[in-house]
Amino acid sequence: MSIISDITKALLKEEITLKQHIDAPILKTIGLMNLWGLRTTWACAGMHYDNPVVKKDHAPMLQIFIHADAGSFEKLVRLIDCNEFAWGSGTLVFRLAKQMNQDPMIIITGPAPAPAPNGGMWNTKDSPHVHEYTNMIIRMLNDRLLTFKDEFKEQASLHDQNAVMKTIHPHWAYEPSKDWQFTKKDILEMA
Repeated sequence: MSIISDITKALLKEEITLKQHIDAPILKTIGLMNLWGLRTTWACAGMHYDNPVVKKDHAPMLQIFIHADAGSFEKLVRLIDCNEFAWGSGTLVFRLAKQMNQDPMIIITGPAPAPAPNGGMWNTKDSPHVHEYTNMIIRMLNDRLLTFKDEFKEQASLHDQNAVMKTIHPHWAYEPSKDWQFTKKDILEMA
C-alpha cells in the first residue's frame, strides 16, 4: 500500500469533503463559477495559506480548469471583456487543453511570475510576496463574477474529478470525496 493511499484513507475516515479539498482562497471563486455555469474540474490557489484542511503543495500560480463547451467560451469572453485583468503581471491567461483522456478544458492561469528587484521571482513559494498578485487576481475575478449574479443558478454541485480519474487510471491513488452541493446564498455569504 502506498503512502498516498494511507493518507487518503485517513482523510476519508475523518470525512474530509470535496469542499474542504478546494483551496480556501479560491473556494468562493469556484462556487461563483459553477453557479454561473462554468463547470470547474480542478483548481489550485497557487499559494500556501493558513490552516488548510488538507495539506498540499502548490505551483506558484493560480490555476482553474473548466470544461470547454460553447457556453463556457461565451461566458469567458464576457468575463474578461473588461480592463480589470490587463495590468502588469496580474494578467490572466486562458488556454485550451486536453488532459488525461478527458474532454477539452479551458485552463485559467495567472498571475505570471514577476521578476523581483533582486533578480529572483516574486511569486516563488519562498518569496514573501508570493500571495500578493494571486490574492489581487482572485479578488478581481470574484468581483467580476458577481456582476453576473442575476444569471446564477439557485444551486449547484461539484463532482470530485478523482472519481473520473480512478475510472481512467485504475491505480489512481486519491479516493474521491463526496460531491459538494451548495446554494447561491451559501456562496454569496462567503467572505
